[in-house]
Amino acid sequence: MRLSDSSKIQNRAGCAFVHFQENDEIFSELLRLSDEETVFMAEVVAIRQAVKIQIKNAAPREILEAWQQRWSGSSNARWTYSLLSKVDYKRIYGDFFLNQFSTGHGVFPFFDTHGGPDYPKWV
Repeated sequence: MRLSDSSKIQNRAGCAFVHFQENDEIFSELLRLSDEETVFMAEVVAIRQAVKIQIKNAAPREILEAWQQRWSGSSNARWTYSLLSKVDYKRIYGDFFLNQFSTGHGVFPFFDTHGGPDYPKWV
């Protein structure tokens, strides 16, 4: 939801807008315009800026939704999915070894014994 407002008091024009998503304020901005601007033009500027922010925020959200659909529908990496079922941009695990373990991308003895005769054995 976007809210915008404009005003002109004592020949000074300005506008503001705020963008809410699920009752959380995502972005807000106050703009001071030239003194020659009308209240109508100030409102147009506020709406224009609000639409630009909406477009800027829509792309990452759509990417995240598509990523979540692919992750939920995939048959790969179900062990990792059981730990991290929700896709997010936030970093959850910052530890190198924990990342290797949780994703299965590390040097583990299990892989050493299942590589076949040509697979090098680690000592």
